[in-house]
Amino acid sequence: MYKKILISSAVFLIIIISNGTNKFLVTQAIPLSDQCGNGTREGLEQCDDSNTINGDGCSSSCRIEISCSDPIMHAIDDNGSDDSMYITFNSSNSSIKEINEVKNADIEAMDHHPGTGVLYAFTGEEDDDEDEKLLVIIDPTKGIPDPIKGVKVSEPPKEDDDWEVQGASFNPITQVLWLAMDEIGLTTVDLDTGATSLQKSLKKDPEGIAWNSNGTLLYMEYDDDIYTYNPSTDALKKVCNNVSGIESMEFDPNENLVIGFNNANKASNVSIFDLNTCKRASEYVYDIPNPYDDIETLSFACPAS
Repeated sequence: MYKKILISSAVFLIIIISNGTNKFLVTQAIPLSDQCGNGTREGLEQCDDSNTINGDGCSSSCRIEISCSDPIMHAIDDNGSDDSMYITFNSSNSSIKEINEVKNADIEAMDHHPGTGVLYAFTGEEDDDEDEKLLVIIDPTKGIPDPIKGVKVSEPPKEDDDWEVQGASFNPITQVLWLAMDEIGLTTVDLDTGATSLQKSLKKDPEGIAWNSNGTLLYMEYDDDIYTYNPSTDALKKVCNNVSGIESMEFDPNENLVIGFNNANKASNVSIFDLNTCKRASEYVYDIPNPYDDIETLSFACPAS
């Protein structure tokens, strides 16, 4: 059984989960007091410029702001099959580039590591053999490894064998990779061993997931609605109702929530989503047209300088 222990300091509240052994996993860190903006870099702060104003290179949460007005979107389209087409979309000129396609890869989740920039992805579906459910690294130039090679992903102990990874998102603060797993819920994964640790059991299957920029809320599609999960309180909160067809979601470098939809009748299959109105933005910044009508997963990276 998992037990939560709260350890306090002058700067951070750190939540540690113990599984009954001597091994502990730090899952979340949040400011305890208004230390950000005092001009001294402390704790997990990446910067501190003596204010809490966004847009000056150091954000209101003391994270380095990446100047990236035209991010590159990396995406996997499967066109309704188990095949995986790896594409990139350049938002500066709306150009789409096909990198490669791998038969029966069935990649439905991927994300860039916030520190190294490495693109991690997950193969396999729920009725595949365990050896086909792999954590792989996608090369931005060569694409998906073919044949597929990677680290075997294992489900948490005593969980359902018929599972698959439906979403992946790195916490930008802890740099821990979280997963949405069918039949299980929310987990974290060890990038070296593929071992997963249950963080939140869910009665229904989550789909796409995405951390906000300060790593405090995990957004997810859950039962055709959009929810947030707060690991510091273990609370689920519904923020938007009846948003059907979501396959994937991610925040772009400009903190827009971008959603990939499985719906060929829409003007674009990827849209910025306004969390205030719970509607698609009227302008399609990421205009991914047909035949790319089933964007299973997406992630963003700034263009190489």
